[in-house]
Amino acid sequence: MMDIIIVTRNEKVLDAFAPLSRARSINIRSIKPDELKAYIKRLAPGSLVYLDISSIPVEDRTKTLKLLQKQPSVLYAILDPAGTESDPAAFFHGGASDYIGKNLLKKG
Repeated sequence: MMDIIIVTRNEKVLDAFAPLSRARSINIRSIKPDELKAYIKRLAPGSLVYLDISSIPVEDRTKTLKLLQKQPSVLYAILDPAGTESDPAAFFHGGASDYIGKNLLKKG
């Protein structure tokens, strides 16, 4: 079973993942951004963390991304529900596995 952790304060972001929650092979959990540091230590290898960057204050984003980058057995991806990031490719260069922007999140 694959664990997907969604780090967000946005209920609409969680709604976009609702169809996936019905899959038997996927376990979806959501946490608030301020819970990530403590929670990441308990993640199973191969877990995927989706980080909603709009839920992280701009001044904390670099620190939060570095925290995720330091986890060799955990994958991470970026959610950008506001579509504000001008260079999504920079996340991939930093080690992100996926980027989901505004339009794709709306589609679910």
